[in-house]
Amino acid sequence: MGKIIRRILTIIPAVALQSLWLLLLMKWLTPYAPIIVSLLSVAAFFLVVFIIIKRDETAYKLLWLLVILSLPLVGALLYLLFGNKRTARPLKRRLQQVQKSCNPQPLPIKEAPFDGEKRMGQTVRWLEEKTQYPMCAVEQVRYYPLGDNMFPDMLADLKNARNSIYVEYFIIEPGHMWDAIVNELEVKMEQGVDVRVIYDDLGSISSFNFSNVRELKKKGIPCIPFNPFLALKGTANYRDHRKMLIIDNEVAYSGGINLADRYINLEHPYGHWKDTGFRITGEPVKNFTHMFLTFWNAFSLEKEAGQLAMPTYPKRYPAPPHTFDGYVLSYYDSPLNHEATSNQLFIDLLSQSTDYAWFFTPYLMLGDDLMDAMISAAQRGVDVRIIMPGIPDKKLIFRMSRSFYQVLLTGGIKIYEYTPGFVHAKSFVSDDKVATIGTVNLGNRKKTESIWRSKFYQQENGDLYPTHGLAPLCLIAGIPRKDRFVRLTTFSSKPAGLYQRIRELGGNPHVPVTQGDVTVTQLETASGTLVSLTHDTTLPRPRSLDFEIQGTKGIWQGEQRRIYLEGKSPHETWETDTAYLQKYEHLYWQQWGEEALRIDTHHEGMDYIMLKALEAEMKQEIPYPADIHDLALWTSVTPLSIQSVAEQRTVPME
Repeated sequence: MGKIIRRILTIIPAVALQSLWLLLLMKWLTPYAPIIVSLLSVAAFFLVVFIIIKRDETAYKLLWLLVILSLPLVGALLYLLFGNKRTARPLKRRLQQVQKSCNPQPLPIKEAPFDGEKRMGQTVRWLEEKTQYPMCAVEQVRYYPLGDNMFPDMLADLKNARNSIYVEYFIIEPGHMWDAIVNELEVKMEQGVDVRVIYDDLGSISSFNFSNVRELKKKGIPCIPFNPFLALKGTANYRDHRKMLIIDNEVAYSGGINLADRYINLEHPYGHWKDTGFRITGEPVKNFTHMFLTFWNAFSLEKEAGQLAMPTYPKRYPAPPHTFDGYVLSYYDSPLNHEATSNQLFIDLLSQSTDYAWFFTPYLMLGDDLMDAMISAAQRGVDVRIIMPGIPDKKLIFRMSRSFYQVLLTGGIKIYEYTPGFVHAKSFVSDDKVATIGTVNLGNRKKTESIWRSKFYQQENGDLYPTHGLAPLCLIAGIPRKDRFVRLTTFSSKPAGLYQRIRELGGNPHVPVTQGDVTVTQLETASGTLVSLTHDTTLPRPRSLDFEIQGTKGIWQGEQRRIYLEGKSPHETWETDTAYLQKYEHLYWQQWGEEALRIDTHHEGMDYIMLKALEAEMKQEIPYPADIHDLALWTSVTPLSIQSVAEQRTVPME
């Protein structure tokens, strides 16, 4: 706690000085406010365009777009500080320098272990190229269903260490577990063993501080924090979540188990602590050693000592012996990478599963791609199961995780909660062929819409998704160029359906839910055009956009794919719209429609089409149909609808 207080006391003066500077600057710039607002609008527009064309998940991009469009200056600054991976360049640069200096070796040539398993072989080769770590035959693998079982073996191997001990953990907390390990480390240092410790400064912020580091150094044990945490630091979001103990480059421990007493059930803040880990020996340990030394050489302050030598790999791996425990391929996620390796791997393995795919995970933060992969596997007959905690360590995240239950259960996935306590295990097993045990939680914390959507459902009541239907209607009707909105009225039902689903799933019936099951917003223009939006996502119904346009000469119902045009269609008879769509198909769909439907299956090509339209605008080929004023208008429906429901009245839009 003292560590946190000191950090806060350090930050407060800096924030105060920055605030004073901003106040003085605003006073000086007040006469130029119109110019500044215009410049900020232009800057926000280009930032929005950059985010849209960036390769990232739609939900993640949408969150930042809403923040930036609502608060252009603050939102842009927040994105530049925390949402943009360019902020990680200082960390990435140091890692790249180490990787260049250690003369990276080409991946060893090895006899293919997956003869007859071509698809799995492709996955292995992809992961090897992604991580630059080779898959190796392992001498021995020992699985631990609990930290209680793993800890005695860790101490025994520490006692037998001869050359090196490398410790790297997200959380280190003084207590029986850590004190016992430190005692062994001190003995080994006196025996001449090379001992080094890395901990994450944010993960251990309340338990391990600089005084603990000084105590280790007094014992002769070098210890460094990964990325010292400062709240206003652009790299504060990039953490070292790994848990590794490597001994003599011959034995490696890893899994979800940190170095704290609750992980071995000596403390019970959340009931019985369920975690998993493993011990491996043999050639794959080199990969763990390489991971550790890369971080140590990059972030150690003891540069004068030079860099520690990396382990070397043979140029060729022979075929493994007849008796061995299988293959091990090391990988890790990093915020410094452009892609979430673990999510990609889970999606790939789910696509190969034929019998079962089972997960342990403490938190369920799923992006659309991973969720779709799970549901797709379940719908083709794969037994997909997820085990979650029964007692949460973070109640808000637990509620957010449960927000996925309805969709997953409806998709055929079985979900279990570990009633004795908290599940911290991060494990996956499929078809008796492949398993992962490590430190990666299921899903990507930065790329999920559940966080903001769940918060909205628990705090607001209005139209959450107005842009999906409103944008094309505005473009068709010429709003706001030829006409303009003048007022809106929003009606919302009670949240009965969502509460019922919570009870069915065994959730807390007292969880606050404010968002109605069905929300209807009526918008009126100056010329008398009526636009009706319906938000209906929590009641049981097939996925539907329910798109309809009606004028004085006809009506088109997009969902039903039918049309009626006065004077052209048979009297009071619907026609199929196929011929009309072919004749009047938009230029976008003419150019990119087939490709869009193939690539963007989730939103039936819409996302891909609009990204291609932005690309065409930037190449000055085809003008983009909307500008930042359109985006502001469409998104304004959400706060105005909230106001209309809360005040039970029509809200002006001018």
